[in-house]
Amino acid sequence: MASTDKSSKYIERVESLRNELSEKYELCEVDGKKCFRSEKDKYFWPFLFVEWGAVGIEYAQGIREAMLNRFEDGDLYYLDEMDDEALLSAVLQEIEQ
Repeated sequence: MASTDKSSKYIERVESLRNELSEKYELCEVDGKKCFRSEKDKYFWPFLFVEWGAVGIEYAQGIREAMLNRFEDGDLYYLDEMDDEALLSAVLQEIEQ
C-alpha cells in the first residue's frame, strides 16, 4: 500500500474511533481545544501519529488541568496491529482507568 493510501486509512480509522467515542462521551472545547469528557471528569482526545501509524490518547484529570493545558500522553496503539474493535476496547480501558 502506498504511503498516502496508508495515511488516509489511518486518518479514517481515527475519525471512526472519535465517532464511536462521541456516542459515549460528551464532546467539548476547553480553551479552543477539542476534547471528550468522561463521567469521571477526565478530559481526553485521541490523536494520530501518522508517521508511526499509531493512535495516542492525551488526557487531563479535570477541567482545571485541561484549562492549564496540562494534558498527559497515554499509551500508543499501533493501527497495523489491531482492528477497530480491539482499538476501541483498548482506548476505553485506558480512559476508564
